[in-house]
Amino acid sequence: MEPHEIARLIHKQFEGTLNEQEQRKLSSWIDAEDSRRSFMEKLHGDQALLPQVLAWLELQESDVHPWQDRLVEQTRNKLNAKRRFGLFQRVGGQYRLGIACLVLIAVTAGWWFGKPFTPQYADSSASVDHIEDADRVHVTLTLPQGQQIRLDERQKQIVWHRDGAIRYPNGQQLATRYQRPSHPSASYILRVPRGRTYEIKLPDSSIAWVNADSELHIPQNFARNDRSVFLSGEAFFDVQTQAYGAHKLPFSVRTKDQLIQVTGTEFNVTAFPDEGFTRTTLIDGHVHIQAGDDTIQLERGEQAVLSTTGLSKAKVEVSAYIAWKTNRFHFDQTPLHAVMTQLGRWYDVDIHCSPELASIACYGTFERDQPLDSVLAILQEAGIKFQINRDGNNHQLTALPDANN
Repeated sequence: MEPHEIARLIHKQFEGTLNEQEQRKLSSWIDAEDSRRSFMEKLHGDQALLPQVLAWLELQESDVHPWQDRLVEQTRNKLNAKRRFGLFQRVGGQYRLGIACLVLIAVTAGWWFGKPFTPQYADSSASVDHIEDADRVHVTLTLPQGQQIRLDERQKQIVWHRDGAIRYPNGQQLATRYQRPSHPSASYILRVPRGRTYEIKLPDSSIAWVNADSELHIPQNFARNDRSVFLSGEAFFDVQTQAYGAHKLPFSVRTKDQLIQVTGTEFNVTAFPDEGFTRTTLIDGHVHIQAGDDTIQLERGEQAVLSTTGLSKAKVEVSAYIAWKTNRFHFDQTPLHAVMTQLGRWYDVDIHCSPELASIACYGTFERDQPLDSVLAILQEAGIKFQINRDGNNHQLTALPDANN
């Protein structure tokens, strides 16, 4: 069994919700090795260790030393190896904090167990619960003539059929084809707010997964003789090949600063206006990118970045850049300020870093269905405290070094 599956079964056992088949699977796994039996005994003695289950499973080592000590030792070794290759930089006096971030974020992949913890904040009169319970903006589809439809987020997808009708997968119709464009450049606009994702299946059978805090603009005549969309934010595209006469009809994604053209492929585009860069990550196929006078061709596993220094490309581990599509965060040497940006976008909270923490490198992968309190608690244990500033109904979190750690 995969580590995630084992961890899920262990969690269900503590909840008392295992069925007979799952109990047999778990018992078989435990009985296979003495070290597993010993580990389960430790868990029964201290259920607070549950958040570490997945990390322990993924080590796949014999139980020679106490697993907690081995976990920290291996993480420190990983940190030291990265420092030798210049991948981890000491920032001011924060090297100890860097270790803590690596240990607590890299190995605490089991955050999704929902570890109970009450974080301490500089402003104790406000709690994150108030922020999380605030009204969220709904996913909406704006039609070419201006009508706005609030989408049912339980459906997770809308389907734009070749006959022009837009429906949910269950067949419920949302809109029909507009026979006369209200304006030649009028578009359908899919707006996805913070804390949400949504899918749209286009008339050419291509699919766009739109991430939080993003907009996708789709022209009325899409797929007739023009497969172009405009993106602000982030989206993953699975593009189907479509013939146009004797040629393939290109699929184009425009952002504020660049044009991406493909015929049939999978790729991810990150183009948030406030981030100062556009990142295109190719999963499969080929991509042509144009930004001003610069052009780049991408092959499978390559990534293009457009920044103030121009357009460049490099080979990357693509899974790190599409984790959001499967409802996960993935950090690999990610600066803390970028971590805070992603968390803020997902939890609909403005989070900022003090300058002395901004470049701390963080590592780890975890599910995005964690309560914000749980995530901040881990960071607090790593030596970071959070100050809450309130302005009416708006809340802002600032990450600060904890002088007591």
